[in-house]
Amino acid sequence: LSPMRVVILGSGRGSNAEALCIAEKEGRLGRARVIAIFSDRPEAGILALGPRFGVDARYLDPAPFKTKLEGEGERRYIEAVAARAP
Repeated sequence: LSPMRVVILGSGRGSNAEALCIAEKEGRLGRARVIAIFSDRPEAGILALGPRFGVDARYLDPAPFKTKLEGEGERRYIEAVAARAP
C-alpha cells in the first residue's frame, strides 16, 4: 500500500503540525506521511518545522488579501498542494 500524503497549511506556531510530524516519526500515523507545509505568513513558526523534520516547508503569498484566499493567491495554493499529489 502506498502512503497517504499529507499537506499541512498553517499560519502560526505550528503546534498541531509539530504533533503530526512527531507522531509520524514515532510510527503512530500508519501510512500517513507529511510531505509539505505551507504558510501564508513568511515569519510563521510552522515553517521552521520543515528543516527539523525533513519536510518541504515554504511561504506562499496569499495576495491580494491577507485574510482570505481568492484570485491569484488561491490559484497559488491550489497549484502548490496539487503538485504534491496529497
